[in-house]
Amino acid sequence: MRALQTPEGTELLDCDRTASRPQAAVVTVRPMRVPADCVPDPEVPDCGNVFVAVQVDDLVVRAAFDTGAARTTLIDLPTSARPIGSQETAGAFGAEVVTQWEVGQIRLGSLHAGPLTVDRIAGGGGRHPVLGLDVLATGPWELDVAAGTLVTDVPTPHGTEFHRAANGHVLTQLSWPTATATALWDTGAGITLIDRRFADAHPDLFEPAGSARATDVMGAQDDFELARVRGYEIDGVRFAGHVVAIADLPEVPDHIDAAIGYPTIKQARWRVDVAARRWRIDG
Repeated sequence: MRALQTPEGTELLDCDRTASRPQAAVVTVRPMRVPADCVPDPEVPDCGNVFVAVQVDDLVVRAAFDTGAARTTLIDLPTSARPIGSQETAGAFGAEVVTQWEVGQIRLGSLHAGPLTVDRIAGGGGRHPVLGLDVLATGPWELDVAAGTLVTDVPTPHGTEFHRAANGHVLTQLSWPTATATALWDTGAGITLIDRRFADAHPDLFEPAGSARATDVMGAQDDFELARVRGYEIDGVRFAGHVVAIADLPEVPDHIDAAIGYPTIKQARWRVDVAARRWRIDG
């Protein structure tokens, strides 16, 4: 989901070997640092998107780093891509029939998956490729938006456990003294989204802040009501208040009250292991 328009390789360490006590070679994989291109939104302060360079077979693709997407979506395809079929997929403002293709491998640092079925959409209209959980759930990583870095092949964090929705999405909670919101952790969202029903039920948490035009991953546009949210906590870590968008959020398929986007994510360093359902948040 996008709310606004927004190698180093492996190191082999040889162990000493003796005739009396042979030892097996030990392979150590170093963490791989990947540049994260954080692009601010030109109209709404503190909002933006995170892009990374992804290797798709023989093609390098600049894609949004998107934990809100279950499947990777491409515009251009590698020469090795093989057509599979088509299906309907949804953006924030509507659905579209997309074609499906099989690619050999997708790699980002030490994260890799394949063979893999990806969706393909046409270019133009503010659309861009998206790297989804089909790749991002293949190993632990650390995202620091403020520093503009992603580090893959980090140890699984000894932090807290989060929930996952039926479709694999990462779920957590936003907490205020008077309310708690179930939230999707969505690194592909250019702004943090609040469901209109939740905002209406807790008007003391939000101060009107105008409106903005928004574009989803499919290129569809709509107007968002903006508000400034009071500060809140996620797993005991404090986050400062910021601008959010008020929207009618769909079930994904679980009920959510919010989608945690760029203005929230850039305030902390996140070490995440999606498959292990664990993360550590350093505010």
